[in-house]
Amino acid sequence: MGPLVSVIIPVYNTGPYLKRCIGSISTQTLRDIEIIIIDDGSEHTTADMCDQLAASDSRIRVLHKKNEGVSVARNVGLSMALGKYIGFVDSDDWIASEMYNALYTIAEKGAYDIIMCDALTILDGKKETVDTFTQIKQSSWLSKQDITPDMLCEVAGSACRALYSRGFIEANSISFPVGLKLSEDRIFNISALGNSKGFYYLKQPFYYRYVRKGSAAYGYHSDAAVIITKAYSEIEKILKESWNGSSYINAYKKQEVASFYGAINAIYSPNGLTLLERYAKMVELCNNKEFLQVLSDTGVSDKRARLIRGRLFHILCLLTCFIRLKQSL
Repeated sequence: MGPLVSVIIPVYNTGPYLKRCIGSISTQTLRDIEIIIIDDGSEHTTADMCDQLAASDSRIRVLHKKNEGVSVARNVGLSMALGKYIGFVDSDDWIASEMYNALYTIAEKGAYDIIMCDALTILDGKKETVDTFTQIKQSSWLSKQDITPDMLCEVAGSACRALYSRGFIEANSISFPVGLKLSEDRIFNISALGNSKGFYYLKQPFYYRYVRKGSAAYGYHSDAAVIITKAYSEIEKILKESWNGSSYINAYKKQEVASFYGAINAIYSPNGLTLLERYAKMVELCNNKEFLQVLSDTGVSDKRARLIRGRLFHILCLLTCFIRLKQSL
């Protein structure tokens, strides 16, 4: 018999946060767990810390490997997992002590393959916001048929706020996409939910998500258009395979527009670019064929869309700076 839950933690040079993360997992009220640390090519300080943590708790296993990205690291963890259920934690985050006991109890009671909970997002240790599913008002079971296109866009986010049946994951050959810089979790969840009967949602924040400056999810990427286009191409492929109806694809095209907007915002984040370079990058992104096509396909007509279609880039620049300033307050 394996443990009740396997917790997979990909690690890459996050030494300052690792003890807090692993400590929150090792002190779970559900004791019958295994902790799988996948060291994805970290420098010696972090790699040594992984080994020290493993030496302090027999439930911790460490695998050191060359750097290949978070998706490969998680997939390696999946291949090693022995638990009846599987959870994921990012190495700079932490979890409430009762998280896995709560999710495991619900999973066993209802024989559910996927259980999700809320998260608390902490921005640089200052701002705290509850990350909840706004379209679901209370804890409940939702069948796949209950998941509307807009709801799927909301719930298919982080894999870290969920517990998955290992048998279900293996039977459906669900894994994280390799070769993407962003949206790995979203693609994993769209596939998992698409192959499931539904999921149970526990409307309580058990996962603590720490967003650092320079986080990959919010930082500037010079190849943002390529990253976004590649991710949403993969999403569209899975939607065609696992979800019926063009309405799901249309909903995700609107989310693709939002991702391009986020990339524009990131150009005006602290990144070493001069004002002229920022403006040039913004114009380049706004002229991207995929972006213009998805704007046309969705018919999005908010203020930014109108400025882009009208090629009023100087006004878009001012608007973006205002948005960045407002977000920092």
